Amino acid sequence: MTMLVACWMFFTIVFLLYNEKEEVTRHSSVAPGEIKSYPLHTAQDLLSVSLKLTGPFLSEQSEKKLNASQMMNMGKMDVWVEGVATALKNEVNRSPHWIIMLDPEDEIDFTEGETRTTVLKMDANPGPNATYFLKMKTNVNTTTPFALSYTMDPLDISTGVIYACVLLGALYVLIIFEVINRTMAAVLISTTSLAALSIAGERPTLPELISWLDVETLLLLFSMMLLVAIMAETGLFDFLAVFTFEVCWVKVLFYFYFFITSHLKSPNG
Repeated sequence: MTMLVACWMFFTIVFLLYNEKEEVTRHSSVAPGEIKSYPLHTAQDLLSVSLKLTGPFLSEQSEKKLNASQMMNMGKMDVWVEGVATALKNEVNRSPHWIIMLDPEDEIDFTEGETRTTVLKMDANPGPNATYFLKMKTNVNTTTPFALSYTMDPLDISTGVIYACVLLGALYVLIIFEVINRTMAAVLISTTSLAALSIAGERPTLPELISWLDVETLLLLFSMMLLVAIMAETGLFDFLAVFTFEVCWVKVLFYFYFFITSHLKSPNG
């Protein structure tokens, strides 16, 4: 009980100190031949930005099916981050370019839209007090609309995997050694994962948190438990156990065991 109270106090303090991650959303478009530039306000020397673009893009699955010649003839959007040092105007550093395949030009205007995500990182520091810009351009002859969402300095994937492995290992330890009830163990570790995300600056919003719940799986488990409870009350499982024993060949082994023990048993018992 003391451990649970301490955990509750720790989680309360963490959730009070760390706010939800800030995701900036903007709507814009790129005209033919234009290089769209959007300033990124950050005090970090080495920029890392998580981008989510929604627009007339091909899905990742469709893009992987394209061959080299098809990709050469497809419309593309080129996205990158550019850092300019304040002291040295000619000193410009760029992140790796992110190339997104566009829908055919006649479908760009009224497309349903596809969401694509990536993380762009600056390879080198452009200098002190650098100014960062998000750059975008296309190679099509029509205006390309899009919706942009981004978060600054996202959690590194390798670091996130380490956190997840540690939490998963802790969950198995609590369940295997029965330190606490397994339901409480699951609640404790899930809350700890939210606290870890909050400390790392990736505290999810409430709608995002609810979207992680797999309602179909929860309904399946609820329905199965309800069905099993009703069938157990009717005695169906007891009947199946007796019936299985009667028709199963394992019964022969029991008869053989009784025969051997009764005939080979010593007279003195």
